[in-house]
Amino acid sequence: MADRTGDVGARHVVVAISGFGDLRPVLRQAARFAASLKADLSALLVEDESLHRMAAFPFAGQVSLATAQHMPMQASDLERELLAFARLAERTMAEAAREAGITGRMQTIRGQFAASVRGAVRPGDLVMLYAASPPGAGGGRRGMAEAILTELSDCDVLLQSFSADATRSIAVCDDGTEAGRRAIETGAALAHAFASQLTVIDVDHKIRDLPPQLTPRRTRDTDLSIVRSVLRQDTPSILILPAGLAGRIGAEPLVQTSGCAVLVVR
Repeated sequence: MADRTGDVGARHVVVAISGFGDLRPVLRQAARFAASLKADLSALLVEDESLHRMAAFPFAGQVSLATAQHMPMQASDLERELLAFARLAERTMAEAAREAGITGRMQTIRGQFAASVRGAVRPGDLVMLYAASPPGAGGGRRGMAEAILTELSDCDVLLQSFSADATRSIAVCDDGTEAGRRAIETGAALAHAFASQLTVIDVDHKIRDLPPQLTPRRTRDTDLSIVRSVLRQDTPSILILPAGLAGRIGAEPLVQTSGCAVLVVR
């Protein structure tokens, strides 16, 4: 793993996207994250190769979400739709980066999502994972996020849906580890950039000196069930977890049940 002691900023943010949807809120928020961490931004749009395999079959079809009618799936039509979406994503990315005052680039890859993300990131990157299916597309990606978390053991990973807003309030769980320290520093940087409330959940009673520019509300709990209860009562927009604690609680179920985004810090 890259040595990042004492370094909250000066990293690379990669937003990994799979599926169709309105990318404007996704990329604008990613650009704000990158700007708050003084980082460059890359967007990785993964075209699922299984769609192309399906479109090659003569019996392939799709159901319109608007009319519920079955329509044939033509490989040529799929190629045109994907090309149009990729071009729109590039323009949206350029606009989001310009608004945030950072540099950004868009890359489109055809392949399997997890393998494509692993091949595109570097140790120490922060990966914003928008892998949940957009509304109406079904829930076939359940479990993929946890697999990618395991695969990207040298990166911080943010799990979030297409529509979530992770800038209103921020909670950090501190387990007394080095990753817990970095989680607090990252949370403080984001809270300062977004003018968000910051809550620190101290799960081992090892009180730390916090960044002087912020006076966060602190909760001290050791029982993980109590942590879950705190989240249910006062759900933050984003929860930042050190990796060890994320493994014990389960990051993906938290996203699904609480509705908040979860950032796992190594």
